[in-house]
Amino acid sequence: MRKRSYWKEIFQTMRGSLGRFLSILLLMLLGSFALVGLKSTVPDMEKTASAYFKSQQTADLLVMADYGLSQVDQEELMALKQAQVEFSYMADVSILDRTAALRIFSQDKTAKLSQYQLAAGRLPQQSNEIALASFLAKDYQVGDQIQLETSQSSPLKEKTFQVTGFVNSSEILSTTNLGLSKAGAGRLTGYGVVLPAAFSSDVYGLARIRYDQLKDLSPFSDSYNQQLAKLENALQEQLADNGQDRLAAIKAPTQTQLTKAKESLRQAREKLAEQEETYNSSKSLLPAEQQVRTEAELTAAAKQLAEEEKRLAQEEGRLADLAIPNYQVYNRSSLPGGAGYETFKNSLSSIAMIANIFPMVLYLVAAMVSLTTMTRFVDEERLTSGILKALGYSNRDIIRKFVVYGLVSSLVGTVFGVLLGTFFLPHQIAKTIMGNLTLGKLQLFVSWPDIGWAFLLTLLSSVLPAYWVARRDLLEKPARLLQAKPPVKGAKILLENLLFLWNRLSFTGKVTARNIFRYKQRMLMTIFGVAGSVALLLAGLGIRSSVGGVVPSQFARSLTYDMLISQDQGLSQDQGLSPDQAQDLSQLIRGEARRVDRLYYANLNQRLTGLPNQQTISLMVMPKAALPNQMNLVDRYQQPIKLTDQGVIISEKLAQLYGVKEKESFWFKALDGRLIKLKVAHISKLYAGHFVIMSKAYYEASFKETYLANTYMVTTKSSRQTERDQFAKSLLGLASVDTVIQNTDLIRTLESVVNSLNSVMLILVLVSVLLGIVILYNLTSINVAERLRELSTIKVLGFYHREVTLYIYRETIILSLLGIGLGLWLGRLLHAFIINGIGGDNILFEQTLPLGLDLIPILVIASIICGLGFLVNGRLKRLDMLEALKSVD
Repeated sequence: MRKRSYWKEIFQTMRGSLGRFLSILLLMLLGSFALVGLKSTVPDMEKTASAYFKSQQTADLLVMADYGLSQVDQEELMALKQAQVEFSYMADVSILDRTAALRIFSQDKTAKLSQYQLAAGRLPQQSNEIALASFLAKDYQVGDQIQLETSQSSPLKEKTFQVTGFVNSSEILSTTNLGLSKAGAGRLTGYGVVLPAAFSSDVYGLARIRYDQLKDLSPFSDSYNQQLAKLENALQEQLADNGQDRLAAIKAPTQTQLTKAKESLRQAREKLAEQEETYNSSKSLLPAEQQVRTEAELTAAAKQLAEEEKRLAQEEGRLADLAIPNYQVYNRSSLPGGAGYETFKNSLSSIAMIANIFPMVLYLVAAMVSLTTMTRFVDEERLTSGILKALGYSNRDIIRKFVVYGLVSSLVGTVFGVLLGTFFLPHQIAKTIMGNLTLGKLQLFVSWPDIGWAFLLTLLSSVLPAYWVARRDLLEKPARLLQAKPPVKGAKILLENLLFLWNRLSFTGKVTARNIFRYKQRMLMTIFGVAGSVALLLAGLGIRSSVGGVVPSQFARSLTYDMLISQDQGLSQDQGLSPDQAQDLSQLIRGEARRVDRLYYANLNQRLTGLPNQQTISLMVMPKAALPNQMNLVDRYQQPIKLTDQGVIISEKLAQLYGVKEKESFWFKALDGRLIKLKVAHISKLYAGHFVIMSKAYYEASFKETYLANTYMVTTKSSRQTERDQFAKSLLGLASVDTVIQNTDLIRTLESVVNSLNSVMLILVLVSVLLGIVILYNLTSINVAERLRELSTIKVLGFYHREVTLYIYRETIILSLLGIGLGLWLGRLLHAFIINGIGGDNILFEQTLPLGLDLIPILVIASIICGLGFLVNGRLKRLDMLEALKSVD
């Protein structure tokens, strides 16, 4: 019976203080939701992707060469130890009468590496059949015919294929940003799979390599990245001399034919000379008609020999102009079409960074508020505790009451938070990040360690304070507990010593100032609680602003051009366009361009210290020491930058990776492998990609090479993307154009990263707002409950309802303002800390907050305070003064 009464008392206590119970529940719910949800999202997506790569046996490295992989190359790669190697054909084509470009891969029926996941239909079984990317199912159906537009050098035999099915590639993950192409509008819009028999080439286009030592490692782990980097470097060194051998092998047959042809030409010239000598010696003996006929024959023969000599000279020139083929080793991030993989990795690293910060701040604030809540709860139950102790209940039994209260409220909240964090939040985040990827549906995994941390932090935040506060009070005797706890004594405050201020305060102002310092614990909890909520809210909004400002900052203000039109980067530096090629290209550009600048442009891969993956750096060389109008570069202080002949302009993210500042130097790897020492003249505020920009004079002095413009920087007359794509397709149809890089392609990559982070931050902003509501409601309720007797007294003395409300609520407003000020400062620190850790290796987000953003947290907290003010005013209007005056607060 006694036991039943004991548990009935606990139950009635919970029911009688439902507001307090729910506030603790919500605090723990929000904390565990953010912790488990954010901590689970990254492993869930990593495991989903890892399982996909493992099931498809995705290659770790790929090798491509300018002139394909010869038999010697294949034998060398097949000799790699503890590795599977498979070869495939590849070609970029465009769809007939469209600007869309497709990348066609071959896959043998026995192929095991980088398999294609069948989404519908079947794989090709005939040489004229094709399986298209699954996201092209909106345009084609199984059984449709697709007509391709190929160049003369294309290795594809057929131009018309029958669609047999739709597949997903484990190498090209993105459905919207598939990378650059040399067909169509210069942007890959899909891919397809055919049988090897559909190709007529005698050399393979790529080699796929999968290493045994990497099979069981997560592709997102540090161990995988470190081992892969070593294998990639070793393979690059192994293939370093293949280009010379391959070029010699290509030239040898042609050179032999040229030698034979030149010998035959020499013999023909000797024979013609003999014929001319014979004719000249017997010319006078021949009839006039025969003389004319013989001279015509000799002239025709001489002309034919001259034409043959010219042809051989041109052939010899083309052979001499052949550049050394480049053998490029790609990993999953750097391979053509691997932007989706890199974006996925960057998003995961950014979320992981956020997951390490936000939940900890949430729990810290929750612990402080829980401590205040449980302290007030124990004080309210002081009389009941004294009665229970007088009736013979042990301190352990009484403490258990408060521990059970805190345990039940916090565990219920934590359970709901864990469930939402495990099964709801990862799905919501994955919708944005994986929505445009072919990784399939997110697989959910229960993260027991994170759940364990959530429950441990819950115990530390709510149960431990309940135990500590209750145990402290129960050290007193029962007779003492049965007496009302003396109210907190007032004391002289520091402000009273400042008479020039104190004497100017009204009566209510002096009362408010004394009461603020009278309840020091609640004062600190209000300030730090509001500060924590404001800091999280400002950091969340700031990250959304910083992330969302990348695209307009770089492409609307700094790099305003629409596209870069480049000639073949495989050409040697002393080789330019022929007059006819230059004229055709110039005429086409002039017809479509509103603004044109010439420059030298190249993409170079650099391996930087401390980074597992090579970084792609855009090298731009201007013909004079002045930036074109299409490049408006500024430094971190938003001051314009000018190009000089004394150094280079380097993007800020790249400067951080190199560890250099202005006036310092760094080593830069040129296309031919030489290390060039460059001096930093300016560091530019460019957000996406890596850039090194220099003048012609500085380039020639540093690289010891003659400057040759190979790229047009163009702003088109039309702003319509369809017209730009048609222009790009026309450009790529010229033999003189190698690549067309449109800014819209880079913008798509950035927007995918931006959208993923924005979705996460939106959720965290909402959590921060809820946290602010719970904190202020909880602390305001405690403030009112603690001082009902005081409020009733001033109400009896004739204070109006509004004056009674402001008497107590003025303290909340002042403390909240102090919390807002502290929170704005902490929020800026939190924003700067997080923003420096997200974005990956090639994206730099804005570190400064825009003007006016501080107003949003201020307005949010002000709205919460106003809303709670109406609730408090309504509660005090209904206050029973006689009952309140009987209380023992």
